[in-house]
Amino acid sequence: MSTLKSSSDHLTINADGAAKDLKFQLNGVQKADLSSAGLTVVGDIVPSSPMSHRNMIINGEMQVWQRATAATATTSGYTTVDRWNFVETSAGSYTSEQHTMALAELNTTGHRLAMKVIVTGADTSIASGDIAYFQTKLEGQDVQNLQYGTANAKTVTLSFWVKSSLAGVYTTCLVSNSATTYYCPVEYTISDADTWEQKTITITPTAGSTTLITNSGGLTPNTAAVGMTLIFNLMSGTGNNGGTTNTWATANQATSNQTNLLASTHNFYLTGVQLELGSSATPFEHRTYGDVLQQCKRYFQRPGGAAFNINVMAGYLHSTSRARGVILLPVTMRAKPSMTLTASEFTIRYNGTSSVVASTSASASIDASAVLLDITAGSSPCTAGLAADMYSNTTAYIDINSEL
Repeated sequence: MSTLKSSSDHLTINADGAAKDLKFQLNGVQKADLSSAGLTVVGDIVPSSPMSHRNMIINGEMQVWQRATAATATTSGYTTVDRWNFVETSAGSYTSEQHTMALAELNTTGHRLAMKVIVTGADTSIASGDIAYFQTKLEGQDVQNLQYGTANAKTVTLSFWVKSSLAGVYTTCLVSNSATTYYCPVEYTISDADTWEQKTITITPTAGSTTLITNSGGLTPNTAAVGMTLIFNLMSGTGNNGGTTNTWATANQATSNQTNLLASTHNFYLTGVQLELGSSATPFEHRTYGDVLQQCKRYFQRPGGAAFNINVMAGYLHSTSRARGVILLPVTMRAKPSMTLTASEFTIRYNGTSSVVASTSASASIDASAVLLDITAGSSPCTAGLAADMYSNTTAYIDINSEL
């Protein structure tokens, strides 16, 4: 006989049967057993995936756009939304821009912003080497918890919201950038045109005939170099679409069923991208804009901007025509960065005199936390040894780049 008794400060449960144990269930599934021998746990009490920082994708919600909120022409590389890199080789063309959700879209997806790809020029006859996709890259040291290449290689789950004016079969691809590069393309279907749909894809380390378990070639580098890449394909020629869905192989990032988004002037939207440990998707991990911006600045920073008279550097004149100074970066970057800037839109100011910057014939990174600018002044002669600063005009900026 079992009894249950409560008082103002405690609850007493008594089991008098032969077994004399208490079983704890959740939704009909036993989770623990308490007996005279002690507490026995059945399954996980603590979730197998982290409660926070579980999303391995930076800027999966498309919050941060340091470079621009729209690109006017097809350009491979990082052009608009942070951490997403475009690759395109075809006769077609497309642009990308920020999409702000209407109220109904926000209500459906739970996300305020999305990336929108707009096809501006069709490619109806795809050559073997033609391809169009965008991707985000992860550092090797940030994916060590996947344990690829070891006996304990982990399963991951990818979830995202997608919409397109062209329904059909598309492929995403997880790439393990290890000693041997492995590709695992996975098909998903956009069922209805112009309708937001959430997709969930689970990828195991043993998908297909190739395994990433106890495979030294699958070990990802424990460094700041590329360890994993996530690809969303928009179009692919036969030279890249020979893969089999949900199968690891050493080539092919798409399958032959990949829809050609560039067949006409279509569009494609993406947001809420989450990659996490485990075999099921959890609700999207929303992070503050400030948190995501700090993460993005590890890879790219742009001092200056649209406001007039932003001081970007304090330094000194080391000759009659040159100024030098150091910019301390607010976030330490992934590696020693490269720099580009719009020279004629900056001004050197010293001893009450201003001179428009003529060029940046010498500029260098000191390390991942600071950059050195060595710049040439314009028409006004300088006096060596004087203190100087450099400020930006209306559209001036410096791109400091340490992208993967």
